[in-house]
Amino acid sequence: MRFAVIVAPSDPRSGEASARREALAWLRGRLASFGFGVEIVGGGRDPQAALEAAAARVSAGDTLLVHLSGRLSGRRSSLALAFGGGRSVRLSKASGLFASRAPAQLGFLAELMHEEDPTDAQLGSECLASVLRALVLPASGHAALVAVRPLTASVARLAFTRQTLGPINSEGPPPPVYGLLAAVHDCGVRASTNGSTAQCFAFVREGVAPHEEPRNGAGQPRPHLPKSVLVATEAKESDAESPEERPPPPDLAIDWKTDIAGWERALQTCIGGIAELKVARARVRELNGLARLLDAGRAIEDKSATARELLWRGYETMQSLAPTHVRPYADAFALHSVEGRTDEAMLSAQVLEELGAADSDHRALVGQFRSVTPIRARASLDAAAWKHLRAPGSDDVLEALFAAVEHAAIAAKLDELREVGWSPPVVHAKQRLSETSTASVVRSFQWASRVLKVRCPDLYAMDDFPGIAGLHASEPSMALGPAVRSGPSAKELAFLAGRHLTYCRPEYRLLFYYPTRDDLTMLLFASAQLAMPGNSPSGASEKVRLLQTRLLHHVGVRDRAELNHAVQRLEARGGKAAVAAWMRSVELTAARAGLFLCGDLAAATAMIRSELCSVPDLAADLRRGDLLAFCASRAHAALRNQFVARGPESVALPGYSATEPALGT
Repeated sequence: MRFAVIVAPSDPRSGEASARREALAWLRGRLASFGFGVEIVGGGRDPQAALEAAAARVSAGDTLLVHLSGRLSGRRSSLALAFGGGRSVRLSKASGLFASRAPAQLGFLAELMHEEDPTDAQLGSECLASVLRALVLPASGHAALVAVRPLTASVARLAFTRQTLGPINSEGPPPPVYGLLAAVHDCGVRASTNGSTAQCFAFVREGVAPHEEPRNGAGQPRPHLPKSVLVATEAKESDAESPEERPPPPDLAIDWKTDIAGWERALQTCIGGIAELKVARARVRELNGLARLLDAGRAIEDKSATARELLWRGYETMQSLAPTHVRPYADAFALHSVEGRTDEAMLSAQVLEELGAADSDHRALVGQFRSVTPIRARASLDAAAWKHLRAPGSDDVLEALFAAVEHAAIAAKLDELREVGWSPPVVHAKQRLSETSTASVVRSFQWASRVLKVRCPDLYAMDDFPGIAGLHASEPSMALGPAVRSGPSAKELAFLAGRHLTYCRPEYRLLFYYPTRDDLTMLLFASAQLAMPGNSPSGASEKVRLLQTRLLHHVGVRDRAELNHAVQRLEARGGKAAVAAWMRSVELTAARAGLFLCGDLAAATAMIRSELCSVPDLAADLRRGDLLAFCASRAHAALRNQFVARGPESVALPGYSATEPALGT
């Protein structure tokens, strides 16, 4: 039997009763179309008893989907679903209740709201992880897809589910629960840019691998690899570093005013120790020690050049770990002002303005240098400049590998799509936008292409796309919807062009065709086996074997040599590859490129809120936090110092004057 339980508390803080009724009516109908018998829980006075009654209707061997929505309550170690009036049910208890009925398949689809600080991305991410731990019991073989958002976000009830739970395919049998969750996840990744709803959520999947049929309630194993290339794509951070890896805490008994040299050593040790920690949570735990040392540094008079440099490094470290905290930006602004670093001070002031903490001095400096146009670039970015742009999680080995198979992998994907009846998007010659078009969006892309030193894709005016979308084609191609062909300002267009052109770099372009972690992982496996044909195991996944065969038909001699070299580098480090972290890095790097080009943090963060992120577990708050820290970083300042002109010279558009006003060049 296929059975679905909808757990939807009638909690006044979760939304109006009429909105709940309308949303549940839609969800009941949608789940029924998937062949589920549906029961709704949450409107009564005793939610625990109602859950027990619903669970009692589940028999061993059933297929069970549990949909949960509402507000979270309690500590992260004991998260509960709030039902209003002080009533709640712990998530782990609800999970255990349904798991105890021994269904053949059990999946959770949760759309929940948290009451953490909406500006603190770290807390939101920890909340998401806690929900997953509560729902997916160890060694259970069950699966969950969890989406969380701040309670304060202005989003309709079940907005994520509505956006991602597509209609049933009437030509085939009802999908298994695990396949349904995988499809919801993939739909979230591919969601269109028709609003800001998706930006409010962070979502992640746990449990059975996507698109794999279950075996006795458990997921299929990951594709096997040769021992020499064990790609650790599922590695997770441990909650704690070993004691010897943690930096020693500062000695609070020392009077740093009388021991300035000791303070310098302590601050340098603290900053260096944080940088060496491998786990993000461990780095965050060291903030208190760093904050105490920075407080002590403020009290030191007549600071030496070494002390001022250390303070700058300390402020930058604090900004990267707590990007929404005001104090390190305000301190950096004061330090830059004293040191005469006007541009660095202005960048810190932009962050303070974005955080709503700018005073009159900050606003005056921002207003003095703010322009209605993007930056005036005096040269194209080189390889060293791109290293400044790359966000944490970047991996030069993965980038070399994916760049080597770019053309072969794209051709292989197009072959695969054609085999299932796909045909290329229909575009007419009149939709192609000429490189010499006077349209602002085209000029922005052409200018950004020259500055970033990235080939500009073929651009098409297509009304079927609300924003900007990559087209599946052998040559780089993008569709420009009505919303970007008219309306955005020059700075907004610069941000959009920078962000989307970043994905056109050879090492990143594959993400148009392999948009999920599982897609990229399979490509990584197939590429590794292609480079080491003698080690291809007999137990390899059939999908990996098929992709490997397709790659073999398209990879060239030069690309094969570069691939072999990249796989050798991968093998030399034990075959470890954090694919999910790399994907997040690409998205953050793309946003950084957009910020660099537009030159205005306020414009960049506004676009972050309106543009859909292509990485599923990278919430808008995390992207915004990275932009805040990068804006005030010395890497950004170094890029501006080297590539942004203070005079009229600039990188010109093809066929245009270097002083073309519409693009700020």
